Amino acid sequence: MLDQLREKEPRQYDAAIMNLAKSSRRLQAAQKRGETAFELEVQVVQAQSAINLLVAKLKVRDNKADRAALREETKRLELAEFARAKHDVDQMRSRLDKLQEQLQGAEKRLGEKQSQQDKNIERAFQIYLRKSGRKE
Repeated sequence: MLDQLREKEPRQYDAAIMNLAKSSRRLQAAQKRGETAFELEVQVVQAQSAINLLVAKLKVRDNKADRAALREETKRLELAEFARAKHDVDQMRSRLDKLQEQLQGAEKRLGEKQSQQDKNIERAFQIYLRKSGRKE
C-alpha cells in the first residue's frame, strides 16, 4: 500500500509516513508509562491504522463490506480511546491520592514546626552562642 502511495500519491505517502512516526512516538511514550498504558495505546494505533487502510480502500472503490468494516473499526477506535482515557484518569487519581497524603504530612510537619517555633529559635540561638564561644 505504501509503495502504491509513494508512486501515485506522494502527499498521501508523506502523510502516512508521518502518521507512522507519530504512532511510534506515542507507543514509546506509552511504554514508559507502563504495560497497561502501552497495551491500550497499541489498541488505539491498530484501530487507527485499520481505519486509514479502509479509508484508502474506499477512495479506490466503494463497497458495503468496506463500509461495514469501517463502522466496526470506528467503534473499536472509540472504545479503545475511551479505555485509554479511563486508564489515564485512574492514573491521575492515584497520583492525586499520593499527593494528598504528602500534603497532609507536610501540613502536619508545618504545624509542628509552627507550634515549636519559639522553642526552636531559642535552642538554635544557644547553639550559635556556644559556637561563637559565648555564653548567655
